[in-house]
Parts: sequence; structure tokens; C-alpha cells
Amino acid sequence: MTRRNNRRAGQKTASPTRRRVFGRVLAAIGLFMIIAAALILCRQYYLDKNSADMMEDLLSELEEMIPDEPGIAAERIDHSNGQTVSVLQVDGVNCAGVLSADSIDKKWPFGSQDESIDDLPSLRTAAAKDEAYLTIVGSDSPGQFSPLTQLTKGDAVNFTDVNGITYHYTVVFAGTETDLKAFVNHDAAETETVQETDGTGQADSENCIFDLELRVSTSSIHPLIIGCREK
Repeated sequence: MTRRNNRRAGQKTASPTRRRVFGRVLAAIGLFMIIAAALILCRQYYLDKNSADMMEDLLSELEEMIPDEPGIAAERIDHSNGQTVSVLQVDGVNCAGVLSADSIDKKWPFGSQDESIDDLPSLRTAAAKDEAYLTIVGSDSPGQFSPLTQLTKGDAVNFTDVNGITYHYTVVFAGTETDLKAFVNHDAAETETVQETDGTGQADSENCIFDLELRVSTSSIHPLIIGCREK
């Protein structure tokens, strides 16, 4: 009888001990997760700040190199798609110009098609049917195109190439690919122009009549698109 009582007493003391150990393990796991999350945030902050600082330095040097008066001052390079683009090389980066948005007081240097959007906004292929059509793609990181989300219809956007020639645009569209299809159909109806279709009777967004298209690459499957027309 005494032996049975001792066994029961041992079970009662062991149970709280196991709970304490389990609680400490959970606390340790929680602390580890908090530290890991903090390290990830610190790393992302460092990467974003490094990218923003690099962009600022690149912009400062590029603006000094672009002539005040329009002229031919840049090297011209050929791309695999047959296009020739004027560039100025800054710290080993082929820069094609400066983009600015007065309403949000922001400027961005952007690279040629050879440059990765992981480093800075870059030109992409112009529409085959219109050599004046330009697309510039950038990431949504703080140092790149994230401020473009603040642009609205009617805002001014300027593009200065490396030869000092400035082109002036007005934002006429801001939205996703889904919004763009509706915009193209509505625009075609208003202007009574014939738009090419994608085979389903819907207007093909790639043939939208923008003179300048800015794309903000995000983790979402629907990147932000800013469509502009020349003034």
C-alpha cells in the first residue's frame, strides 16, 4: 500500500516538471522565431538602404554627365533585339537616362536593356510597330519604383536621355493588367480607333497606345502599370 502511494506521489510531481520543461521549450522556440524575424527585417532594411544609396550616387553622377544642351555625347550600343540605345557608363552601369515625376519630387536613373531590374529600373523592348514606344521596368523596393504608386492621372512624367533631350509625358492610366484591358477597350471606343485583339475579341494590352509605359515589378502576379502619353 505504501509503495503504491509513493508511485502516485512520484507521478504527481513528475507531471508539473514535464509541463515546465515543455513551457521552456516553447518559450525558446518563440524567442528563436522573434530573433530570426528581426534578423530578416534588418537584412532587408540593409539591402533596401544599400540599393537606395546606390541609386542616389548613380543619379548624381549621371546628371553631371548629361549635357545641359541637347547634343550627341553618349555611346550607342546595339542590343540583341536589333535596337540601338544611347548610353553613358557610370561605375560600370550602362545608363540610358533619367526619369522624373514632379508631383512626388522623385528622380530615377535607369539602365539599358542589359541591366538587371534587381539593380536599377531598366529599359525593355519597345513595341515593334512603334519605335517611340518605351517601357521602363523597375522593382517595388524603396530605392526604386515603389513611389510610382503615388502617381495619378494627369501627373507629369519627364524622361531625359543621355544626350540631354527631355521628353514630357502625362499619366493617363494607373492600374493592373486587368484594368489595362478595360482601359484599352474604352480608349478605342472614345477615339474610334481600331485596336488589335488577342483572339478573344478583347484589346491586346501590348498594343495599347502609350508613348511611355512604366511597370512596377512586384511579388504579386499583377504588377502596377503607369501609362503615359507625350504632351
